[in-house]
Amino acid sequence: MEDFLVREYREGDEAEINRSFNESFGTSRSPDEWRWKFRDGPANATVIAVAESGGRIVGQYPNMTALFQYLDRVVPVTLPVDTMVDRRFRGGMNGVLKALYAFQRQLWSRPMTCGFPTRAHFIAGKRILNYRDLGMMPVLAMRLSFRLAVRNRMPWIPPRLLAAIRWASNFGLRLSIAVRNCRATSAIRTRLVDSFDARIDALWERARTQHGILCVRDRRYLDWRYKKPGASYRIVIAEKGADLVGYAVTGAIDESGATVGHIVDLFAEESPEVLAALVKRSVLDLLSRKVDYALCWMLPDKGAFRALRDIGFAPNEAAFPPVHIAFDIYDPQSVDPQVAGDARNWFLTMGDSDVY
Repeated sequence: MEDFLVREYREGDEAEINRSFNESFGTSRSPDEWRWKFRDGPANATVIAVAESGGRIVGQYPNMTALFQYLDRVVPVTLPVDTMVDRRFRGGMNGVLKALYAFQRQLWSRPMTCGFPTRAHFIAGKRILNYRDLGMMPVLAMRLSFRLAVRNRMPWIPPRLLAAIRWASNFGLRLSIAVRNCRATSAIRTRLVDSFDARIDALWERARTQHGILCVRDRRYLDWRYKKPGASYRIVIAEKGADLVGYAVTGAIDESGATVGHIVDLFAEESPEVLAALVKRSVLDLLSRKVDYALCWMLPDKGAFRALRDIGFAPNEAAFPPVHIAFDIYDPQSVDPQVAGDARNWFLTMGDSDVY
């Protein structure tokens, strides 16, 4: 292995980091997205360790930063993303990855870290970096169109007929949702909005007490999180009278010939009626975007999990494996390992990942 130096990110490194990232992951992330992810967040901290050799960046261990509620206080938390090491510098237990991890632990004082590593990264993280295992996050799926199923079985069907099949299944599902008893009541009104208003902070203060550990979902955070460059989100809100009682965020992307919908975030007062209304309106919104199927991450002990199941979402581990949740504690004096190690104390969604 060639010699390398591990150091803290410096102003001006972002161009080389982004080049290396795009080359490693086969993508074309823009400089605007890099700045959004690592420079513009509400926690206002850049925690990136880089490995350099011959004037080129050959590895990085970058962290997004966020404010989390931990029981009765707010603490800074890092979320590792985009970790990469050039093939020439992958050395197992004593390689660049371990050196990067050890270095970044010293960069910034924070009590803990958490994230959603891929299976390969999770295995490496447990073996080399001593990741703690919080468990698996179920991925719930719901078919919103029979177009793909018909196309896969009968690839000779003309596009116009496939479009008609999508229209028919879309219409049938809309009708089914309209008449199904989904716990939603007329007292709860849902609608699409362009942005969050000042009432979101009051919702956060009321609803945060229902969970032990979760990202601070106030207006400042949400205005940043759902303005990710290159992404297209829609915001669904639920109102009861003049009060904002919940919100959901949806997204849709084209992927391998399918249009995939996501319920990226779903946060509300723990009310079956509110959650049912938000899920119903989110599905209807995704139907309007001609989505083939929809996905949502949700831990099974949450009321939102039951609302998703009621309307037709279900696990399909063969097609959509559950997501690993890993965490680590950097300050055992301020974070109880038993509290942090119990998934029932956490509230997490796709929106806590940088991918969606």
